[in-house]
Amino acid sequence: MSITQTAVEATNFLPMGPVLAFGLVGLVLFLVWVWALIDALQKPDGQWAAAGQSKLLWVLLIALLGVLGAILYFAMARPALRNGVAQGPR
Repeated sequence: MSITQTAVEATNFLPMGPVLAFGLVGLVLFLVWVWALIDALQKPDGQWAAAGQSKLLWVLLIALLGVLGAILYFAMARPALRNGVAQGPR
């Protein structure tokens, strides 16, 4: 028996259901993160200033905190940008 055969046999016992589920959840979370980052970068600087927000700070928060940063952005900065109201990090 070769090493390759042993490796293939060792992976045969893994059920693919949980692997696919975690993979899909990971993909969705990654896409939410990318969406938040792109959305924040595409907003004009004037819109950020009108809302009393710091574009640089929010982009850094999204980039460094990952999905948590994206959730914070969607919960705090995006509504403020839409309404032009100051709230959240400055």
